[in-house]
Amino acid sequence: QVGASDDAAKLRFPGRLRATKRAELSFNVAGFVTEFAWAEGSSVKAGQVIARLDDAVFKARVNSAQAEFDRAKTDLERYQRLWETEFAVARSEVDDRRSRLEVARTNLAAAQQDLGDTLIKAPFAGVITRRRLEAFSSVQAKQPIAELQDLSALEVVINVPQRLLRSDGARNEALAYFDGY
Repeated sequence: QVGASDDAAKLRFPGRLRATKRAELSFNVAGFVTEFAWAEGSSVKAGQVIARLDDAVFKARVNSAQAEFDRAKTDLERYQRLWETEFAVARSEVDDRRSRLEVARTNLAAAQQDLGDTLIKAPFAGVITRRRLEAFSSVQAKQPIAELQDLSALEVVINVPQRLLRSDGARNEALAYFDGY
């Protein structure tokens, strides 16, 4: 129930109470969920692991990207040395090796990011309010797996008809009452 602060005219509107801070948790990469032990209603601390994907493929990609980066770095150093000491290679070859190193560096960073994305940590302390899948199932990238809410700060959401907001006697204050069930 929402009414004027002087109780002169009372109006009733449906509304809902929700957490001010809330997050829909999802992985940024697709994979197979190996860990997700939190039940709805479980309290979690900020930074606590919520869920984990099987990371074997992602670790292999990081190792492959690291090997490619190391090879590109060695090639650049070798071509740079040949260019500076003996002029045995063209300058364009050195530039080509430099660009290959940058591509390898970018691929390594992307592989490391994907590996990091196999883990979901709680962005803040709160309560798991909704669980959308079970452990040992496959998920797609950006597929929501759970909802986390910080119940220490709540907000009231009430839909007030626009005609009341435009009226000449617009109210600056309102009171909200909650009926208990």
